[in-house]
Amino acid sequence: MKGGGIVALVIFIFLFFCFIWGIASVVGGAREKVQAKSKKIKSFMPHKSEPTSSHSPAPGNFPTKDGADVAMADEKKSMNHILEHLEKLSQLHKDGSLTDEEFSRLKEQLIK
Repeated sequence: MKGGGIVALVIFIFLFFCFIWGIASVVGGAREKVQAKSKKIKSFMPHKSEPTSSHSPAPGNFPTKDGADVAMADEKKSMNHILEHLEKLSQLHKDGSLTDEEFSRLKEQLIK
């Protein structure tokens, strides 16, 4: 029964490659999910290199624009920006895309 041994070997090799291919598919799918989650999180975080307003007042110098303090207007824009990002992070947390630890860490980074 030499032929039976060869057939068993061919079947074993075939099943082995199917097993390896299945493992690679699972790992690849998990990697794609992690990358997608990472992209979502990064899109909600403000960039550290955001340009600052050119209307920053020098100490003791408070320029006005239509009677309103420019520094106060910039601060309101910044606060609205932070609130928008917090709302998006909160939604990701509610959807289950972020764990409690990730949400807390990202929230602290955003507030600082």
